[in-house]
Amino acid sequence: MNRDPQPPDGRTAAAAETPVPGLAEIAEQLRALNDRFDRKILDDRDKRRLIEHLHDRMRATEQGQALEYLAPLIHRIAMVVDRFDRYLGYAVAPPPGTAREQVEFVESVRAELLSALRQHRVTTIPAAGPVDPHLHEVVEVRGEVSADRQPEIVALVRRGYRYGGVVLRPAQVVAGCPEGEEPTVV
Repeated sequence: MNRDPQPPDGRTAAAAETPVPGLAEIAEQLRALNDRFDRKILDDRDKRRLIEHLHDRMRATEQGQALEYLAPLIHRIAMVVDRFDRYLGYAVAPPPGTAREQVEFVESVRAELLSALRQHRVTTIPAAGPVDPHLHEVVEVRGEVSADRQPEIVALVRRGYRYGGVVLRPAQVVAGCPEGEEPTVV
């Protein structure tokens, strides 16, 4: 017996080949919905990228405005810290009696100012190791500086400060090519 297979719904093979009324319309609606869905996904992705881009621009603008207002204040505080550093550099070690209390007072005020700057993400620029022209301003060169060797910082003249990745004031340093010397404060 050679029988044609019957579709699972019990219709004959001939009946299964005849289109169901409205099936083409349903298929067309499904294609249209799929197209709308795909466009919506692409549109949402584009909107998300735009929102992220605008958010990044807004954050950069806010940081720029904050830096615009902070930079002069930070510069003034840095100048006060410089004065304290000079005063402490002149202090006799160890100072006698009342002078010791004055030195301790100046040291504590200086430490408070530096702490306040750190709390607002302002950090001092390291003044050790090789000279980095983006971070250091060389104000003096000691000894021979050879072309084959990068100059090292041998002394700190004035501290430098940065806010995040922005240099507010470069560190003023003395450069040279020392053999095993530690940087000193001038």
